[in-house]
Amino acid sequence: MSKTQANFASSAKDVLRFRRTKSLRPFIRDYGLRLLAQFVKAPQIPRLIFLSFHFTFEEDRENLRRILKFLSKHFEFISYSEAVQKWKDKNFNKNYVCFSSDDGFANYTIAAEVMKEFGATGMVFICPSMIGETNREKLASFNANRLNGPSMPFLSWNQIDELAKQGHEFGNHTFSHFNQADISQAESHTEIVKTHEIIQARLGTCNHFAWPYGKPNRIRPETIKFVYDLGYDSVASTVRGYYSKDVTNEQDYILRNNFEPFWPISHVKYFSLTQKFQ
Repeated sequence: MSKTQANFASSAKDVLRFRRTKSLRPFIRDYGLRLLAQFVKAPQIPRLIFLSFHFTFEEDRENLRRILKFLSKHFEFISYSEAVQKWKDKNFNKNYVCFSSDDGFANYTIAAEVMKEFGATGMVFICPSMIGETNREKLASFNANRLNGPSMPFLSWNQIDELAKQGHEFGNHTFSHFNQADISQAESHTEIVKTHEIIQARLGTCNHFAWPYGKPNRIRPETIKFVYDLGYDSVASTVRGYYSKDVTNEQDYILRNNFEPFWPISHVKYFSLTQKFQ
């Protein structure tokens, strides 16, 4: 069976199996993070951290609960919009963390249920071209070719409406998840504006943007400026980092630390508490 004909992924193992590599790097990284986490201490100077993830399978529910319990001991949970405002105001008077999820997979609802237990909400960056899509072939192709993953369904608009009522926010992740550096500036603008109009019409607001793949070489500086000129409050990357009074980060985009709900606590501990990003 080809990668584009597979059934829906049902676990993180399916995702890792799809992305399988013969490189030893993932194993070395896993061992290193487990080791380094033993020496990480709670930050002495308050910090603001943006955490991001992609998918949450049912079997990850309990582990995500453990992750949030750990984070709640060190951080105050705030909404994404609140975190962006603190970023803009350079208001880092306490340890704050917010959550975001890229791509808009349907299993975000599992994460939302766990977050609710801790009084937390998240920002979901969506690609409207896939919202409510039910065609298996299209879903498999999009996941394989745009997201480098096995087939998974995306949220429906009804699910998004319900999540929005619960306080979750939804942002612009472009219409089709193209690498913004590989398409023309005009195409990029169309992808962004079309998504903005769809979300704005459905939910009444769309103030935050995260570009696909998240690295600086996957977007033009002119595109970031274009987004801000549209009136957006923030543009988010997947570059790791945090914000505090003792750290100078002058990028015009937000730094976000990726984790996944199946990760061990040691990895989340390292990426939320470490001083080593700078």
